[in-house]
Amino acid sequence: MNSPIKWMGGKYRLRKTIVKMIPEHICYCEPFGGAGWVLFEKPPSEVEVYNDINSELVNFFRVVKEKPEQFIQAFDYLLISREIFQKYKALSLAGTSDVNRAVRFYYLLHFSFGALMKDFMITPLKKPPMVLERVRDNITSVRDRLVNTIIENRDVEKIISSYDRSSTFFYCDPPYYGLADYKSQGSKPFTKEDHIRLKECLAKIQGKFLLSINDHPEIRELYTGFNINPIEVRYSVCRTDKSSKAGELLISNYEVGVEK
Repeated sequence: MNSPIKWMGGKYRLRKTIVKMIPEHICYCEPFGGAGWVLFEKPPSEVEVYNDINSELVNFFRVVKEKPEQFIQAFDYLLISREIFQKYKALSLAGTSDVNRAVRFYYLLHFSFGALMKDFMITPLKKPPMVLERVRDNITSVRDRLVNTIIENRDVEKIISSYDRSSTFFYCDPPYYGLADYKSQGSKPFTKEDHIRLKECLAKIQGKFLLSINDHPEIRELYTGFNINPIEVRYSVCRTDKSSKAGELLISNYEVGVEK
């Protein structure tokens, strides 16, 4: 199934390849959950953990899981409107309910250029996305998929140490090294020091991990000694944009085969 949201660095195009590379496990954990494309593509595991440091992203998935009907009903009288977009953009989150925060987040993502939550994207040259008409079906299916998924909002190192067992598989999709700015979507910067910290943490785990990251010489050097598989993938938030190709690395602590 598809993710309900667009997200920078989302693994829409790479998800099927990644799912084929997942080894046997009991616990499946995504420390950098994002849009959850791999989670939604794979069959459910006995234990599943979705984590992200972005509190608005996590709040959205928690509301969809725990209060889906309230979320759906909030869209009954919403229209695609620049005025509504600007009001949501200016809304203070202090004192705003979790459901209204989730509705704001979903609206701004879907009706902004590149899902950056900055600029209203509707133009006379393109039909608006049919997001509002499909809210009930989309959110209901997402809620059903997440019903047994643990949703966390913790630092990546704490998540990995908490769930690490020999039977755990971690799929890690950290922010691209030295490329993307995720601030407009509410995420904190992931620095070079954070990438080093992630690698040192993964080097000590009992379980298995697969990490996807942009192909950068410093990343190749950082993960020397692990299995590094280069692959070509399109970078884009919009799934219909096929204009940009770039190299990506799939790094693991176990042997995998990659379809070229």
